Amino acid sequence: MALTQTRLAGPAVISNSGTYGTSQYVVPAATSAIVKQIVLSNITASAQTVTITLLPNAGSLADTMILFKDLALTEKETTFLNMSLVMNTGDTLYALCGAASSCNITASGIQVT
Repeated sequence: MALTQTRLAGPAVISNSGTYGTSQYVVPAATSAIVKQIVLSNITASAQTVTITLLPNAGSLADTMILFKDLALTEKETTFLNMSLVMNTGDTLYALCGAASSCNITASGIQVT
């Protein structure tokens, strides 16, 4: 079993399309992952909100899978979400920003193979 510290997603712009946003990271085959930190940045001069959702492999997106709902970011604010979120093969991390091209995301963690 190998443990590899890595950037799992980003830095990337978060879209505002769809109810739950867009996919930021999918756990590869024969791998699990531990998300240790998500960095969210509001790159605009107005307040924004961000929603982070975890979709289990072969699941359907639903409100019950939301990890952070409408997390408020003031103008030009950056926040660090520290955690130990275990993701299994095929699980997907989604992010949604209140306005297009207004927020960035970077996720770091450990891949286990």
